[in-house]
Amino acid sequence: MHDPLGGAARITSSIAQYHRIFDMVPSEANAMLFCQGCVAEMGGDVAEAIHSVGTRNKIGVV
Repeated sequence: MHDPLGGAARITSSIAQYHRIFDMVPSEANAMLFCQGCVAEMGGDVAEAIHSVGTRNKIGVV
């Protein structure tokens, strides 16, 4: 398990891990709650993450 992010437990720590989950469970219902702050805290590029996840139609809630 990864260290808590802002005090909350998490199962992913990168956008690449989200993509792995999307690939493992190919379903329209498999999408993420996209929190720009969480992506930034992961050390990711928010704009690139929006593009990479959005082009796969995997953003369920912003």
